Parts: sequence; structure tokens; C-alpha cells
Amino acid sequence: MLILGFLVLGTLADLALGFMVLFKSYRKAQRLVLLTLSGLFVAHLWVAYIAVFTASAEEWLRFQRILLSLGSMISLLILELTRHFLRARDDQEATEWGLGRWRIPVFPAGIAVTAACVALTWWPGQVTAAGTIGSPGVLFQGAALLIPAARVLMAIYVLYLLEGAYRFAKDYQRRIARLCFIGLGSLAIFHVVYLSRVLLYRELPDHFAEASSVVYGILYPVVLAGFIRYRLGSELISIPRDTMYTSATVFLTGASFLGVALTIFVFRWLRMDFTYFENFLVGFTLCLLAVLVLGSGTMRRRISRFINHQFYSRKYDYQEQFFRLHKTSMSGADLDRAITELVENMKYSVTVDDAYFFILNWQDGNFYLHENKEEATQRGLAVSGDSPLTRMLAREGRPVDLIASGEEGSALREEAREEPLVGRLRLDGIFPIFIGERLAGILALQGGRGYPFDEEDLALIAVFTNSIGDVIFKNRVFKERIEQKQFESFHHVASFIIHDIKNQIATLSLLLRNAEKNLGNPSFQTSMLSSIKGCAVNLQSLIDRLSVGPKDRNPELSPHPLRPLLDEVVSNSGLTALPEIAFDLSGEDPVEVPMDRSALFFVIRNLVNNALEAMPAGGPPGRLALSYGPLGKSAPARLRDLYGGGERFFAGYGAFVLVEDSGVGMDREFVRNRLFQPFATTKEKGVGIGLYQCKTLMEKMRGRILCHSEPGKGTRFCLLLAAAAQPHGAAETADEDRPRAP
Repeated sequence: MLILGFLVLGTLADLALGFMVLFKSYRKAQRLVLLTLSGLFVAHLWVAYIAVFTASAEEWLRFQRILLSLGSMISLLILELTRHFLRARDDQEATEWGLGRWRIPVFPAGIAVTAACVALTWWPGQVTAAGTIGSPGVLFQGAALLIPAARVLMAIYVLYLLEGAYRFAKDYQRRIARLCFIGLGSLAIFHVVYLSRVLLYRELPDHFAEASSVVYGILYPVVLAGFIRYRLGSELISIPRDTMYTSATVFLTGASFLGVALTIFVFRWLRMDFTYFENFLVGFTLCLLAVLVLGSGTMRRRISRFINHQFYSRKYDYQEQFFRLHKTSMSGADLDRAITELVENMKYSVTVDDAYFFILNWQDGNFYLHENKEEATQRGLAVSGDSPLTRMLAREGRPVDLIASGEEGSALREEAREEPLVGRLRLDGIFPIFIGERLAGILALQGGRGYPFDEEDLALIAVFTNSIGDVIFKNRVFKERIEQKQFESFHHVASFIIHDIKNQIATLSLLLRNAEKNLGNPSFQTSMLSSIKGCAVNLQSLIDRLSVGPKDRNPELSPHPLRPLLDEVVSNSGLTALPEIAFDLSGEDPVEVPMDRSALFFVIRNLVNNALEAMPAGGPPGRLALSYGPLGKSAPARLRDLYGGGERFFAGYGAFVLVEDSGVGMDREFVRNRLFQPFATTKEKGVGIGLYQCKTLMEKMRGRILCHSEPGKGTRFCLLLAAAAQPHGAAETADEDRPRAP
């Protein structure tokens, strides 16, 4: 009763689920395969049940032959179902095989093989009983061994197709298709395990009928449930060719084990008696050799070459080549690594045994071998820049196919063979690489080809050679840009040095100009000596900074009062010794302000020097004022009027320093767009780097520099200093609270 209940449930599940699949949005051919498999599985269930309980040996053998015929058709339809499962429509590898120019569709070829298996099943004397009922099972003789061999190969091919689809399926695709993956994979494994036993012992055990009924009755409803639950027909996966090359190697390795088993069977059939040790020695040695040979890089290239020529209408997977080239071109400025990757990718794409790349040395004009990953590749080779080969490539600018025949290109081939390395390396083809009109490299391909390069080969190699040329060119440009940046950095530093020295010279010149009139004044003498001492200190400080080198990190800020720093600036600049300048220093001492004291001294000193230069000698008396004070909850109304900042903007800072002069001033356009840019100046002999340096230093101290100027009315610079407990960047406020451009 248990067996009958299982059979009835399996029958209902297969037929009901198979019928329901008809209403899903799958292709018609796929729905037909699913429904046909439902009928075959049901037939197998009941034939196996009858065969187990039959009382006649002759009828038992007849039912076993029916089971074998049904099994062959089931193997074929499972293969047909699997080769379309989640695979892209243009996946030609799963659709047809090829031999040269002849294309053989997989399914018609499978039908022919299945028909041959069914014919052998019913051919007299090929499939017999090993004895009476209850004997070990069915005996395969002679050509009948092709039946389990064909079914094992179909099952291995099913596993190969499933593995490729699963590897490249997205996570959600694996999740929704897991029932089909499990069901189809388990069916294929069951066939491999049971039928491999037949190849070893020529006998199919009598319990195969019961085992297959259980497996079919459970697994196929699982597969159908997967097709019904999800719309798997709309999920398509493209399998890259590289996957096929790797999987084909595994496939051939597995087939080699099958070949070893058949070899031992032939020995037995020829009645060549070996001991167990001899059998094991021969079998193990053949299997190991098969694994080593098929796992080698040379055999992998031969497999990929065979597959490209025999399985596909197009020889190369251009989508894969595009991604390889794109990935390599984005590898950065590492020239050696980029060229190595390009040459290796091209070598495996065109499937040659080895590739040599000679790169031009721009100093001596010779071409030297670039490093190659292959251990067997010769090292230290070079091609002279004056050799016949390089002269010919530079002149002709086209590749030379050394294994081609015919009159076309024969002169170029003979000229190329004058280069000793061509014969020494047994080269098949030579390809020039140009940068503009200059020959920049030579790509040489070696071995593994028995036919000339066709148009598809030449087109693909041209893409790689162009990419190599682009990498070399980009690397040259990159190096030139680095050198240019280094020179620009040097000029940038030099401009800072010149500006600092210029400030000290300006101070000394101002003192000399006033010394003619005021040298006898003791007060002027004291001020002059103090200024000269300050210039000496500043110049020594400049030398010290140049010796240590520039610092990229932000300065460490420590709290200092403002008034002593301003007094030091006044003393250093000699303002009190200039009778034609009306100078004023006023302010309200704020709380100590965090600052880099030497940097802030430089900024204020630079602004004072600029103010003095803006009031040229011989003109009306000038005015220069320094004022300072705290900021916080409220800002002086004058600052808000001058710079337009809101209360929130000024509240983000701790103090201000205002430098005002009555000089010539600057126009609004210059202040708005160019004032704080490097090398922008209104002076006839100015460098234009001082205010840019002031702005940079203030930003490093978490401060800000503002400017208000009008032509003929002077200039007002305002330094905003960070608050004591303010984190870096906290002074940034909303746009509406920032100062308006004057």
C-alpha cells in the first residue's frame, strides 16, 4: 500500500504541476519539454513497479529495456531543459556544437544519440539478463556499453551547464531558482553515480528500478514547483567564455577518468590479465597525466582555441575583451603593470604560446624586452633601433604574419627574418606599436598556431597594440605633468621667497628714504635700529624655514594676547619713524586668541607693508590705522557696514584686527575675482603672492580675511580670528550670514 500511495501521489504531482506550467509565461518549447518529462516520469514510475513484481523472466527483461529507453529519453530532455535554464538567448555554446564550418545543433545531435541508444537497447544480444529474476541485474555486452556512456556524458554536460549558470547568477536569481538547481543537479548526479557503475562492471543492479522511481518521484515535482513558483523564463544569465574554458578543462579531466575506465575494460575484453597492482598503477598514472596535461597553461590555450574555432561563429568574446581593456586602462600610472596585464590578456585571448613586447628606450633608440610572466621566456633580449626589422616596421607601419604563404607580404616576411631574434624565438607574427609617427614598441607572438592570422585575429590584436600605445603615451604625459608640477611648485615656493625678501627690502628702502631727513633725530635712530634688527631676524627666520622645508600639516594654535603682537609689528615696520604717515593703534584687549603667532605676525606685517606701498612718496600725507577688539554675541556696527556680514557670521569668531589705509585703493572687480588669487597684483613690480599667502595662513588658523576697497579712497583689510573653544570649520555659517562681496 505504501508503494502504491507513493506512485499515485507522484503521478498526480507530475501531471498536475506539468499541466499548470502550460499557463506560465515560458517559451512554448520549454513548456513542451516540461510536460513531456512529466509523462515520461509517470511512465517510468509504473513500468518500474510492474517490472519489480513481474513473475516472468522474459517480461522482466522487456520491462527493463523499456526503463532503459525511457531513461535515455529522460536524459535527453533534462539536457534540453538545462541548456535553456536561465541562460541568455544568444548563448551559442549551450545551443550548438561545431566542427570547422559545420554547425551541429545540440538537441538534434542528442536525438540521434538517444535513438542509437534505444536501438541498441532492443538489439538482440546487447542487453540481457544476468540470470533469472533476483539476479544482480541487467548485463550490457559489446556496443551496448555506449548506452550508459552516452547518458553519463549527458549528465556531466548538465552539471557543467548548471555550474556555469549558478556561478554567474545574481543572489536573487540563485534564491528564486534554488529548487530547480537542486532538482536538476541531483538528477544529474544520480545518473553519473549509477551509470558509472555500469561502465566499470557492465551490470546495472536490479534495484536501479526502485531507486530511480524514488528519485524521479521526489525530485521532478521539486523542479516543476520551481518553474511554477517563479517566472524563471524572464531571468537570463550571460555566461562568459572564460567560464567555458575553465569548465571545459574540468569536463575533459572528468572524461579522461572515463577513458581510463574504458581502457581497463578493453584490456579485459582482450583477455589481458593484470594483477591488482598493475591495474591500479596503469589507472592512477593515466589519471595523473590527464590532470597534469589538461591543467597546464598550454593545454588551456589549446582548449580555448579549439572552442573559439569550433563552438562559436565569432572567434572572440568582444564584450569580455572590452572590460579587460577598460580595467587595464584604468590601472593608473604604473606602466610596467599595465603593459604586463595587456600582453597577458592578449596572449590568452589570441591563444598563442607566448608573447614578447619590446619597448623603445627614448635615450638610445633601441628596443628592450619588457618583463614577461612566463618562466620559460628568455630574458635580456633587445632589438637594435637600426636593425632591418625596426626600419621595416617604422617604414611600413603594418604587422607581419610570418606563417602566412603567398606572394602578398612575402617581401616583408623576408626582410623581417633578417632579424636574428625572429628565428631564435620562432615567431609567428610581429606587430608594430606607434605613438604618433614614432615606432614606440614591437609586439612579437610565438607558437601554437598552424594557420595564418585572419582578419578577426588582426583586428583584436590591433586593439591591444593601440591600447599598449595609449598606455605608453599616457605614462609619458603623466611623467611630464609631474615634472611640470615640480617646476611649478619650485616657482611657487620661489615666489613666496621673493615676496618675503621684497617686504624686508621695502622696509629698508623706506628707512633709507627717511634717514636723509631724520638721521639726526634720536627717536628716529632708535626706531631705525629696531627696524634693521627686525629685518635681520625676519631674514634669518626665512632661511630657517627654507632649511626645514614646508609643512603640510595645520599649525598648532596656542592662546596669545593681540596687543604685544601688534606692537611688535609696528616696531618691526618702522611706522613710528615715518613722519609723513599718520599712524594710529587702538583697540579693546580681547580674551587671549588662539593663533600661530609667527604666521599671524607675517599676515599683519604683510598688510602693513602693502598699506605703506599704496601711499607712494611725494603724495599727500597718508593715514594708516590698526584697530582690534573682541567678537562674540555682537559685532561692531562698522564691520557689518563695511563687509555686510550678519550677527551669526561674526559670532563664530573670537576677535578681529582691522588694517586701514588711505592709499590708491582697488576696484570692485579686482577685489571680487582676483585679489586673493596667486600671482594677481596691481603693482608694477609686484609678484602677487602675498595676499594669497595671507589667505592660506588665516584659513589654517581657522580664521578669515576680508577686504573692502574703493579706488582713491583706500583699503580696509579685516582679519577674523578663531574663538578659543571653536572646533575646526565651525566658523562656516549659512550663506545669508556671510559677508557680501564689496
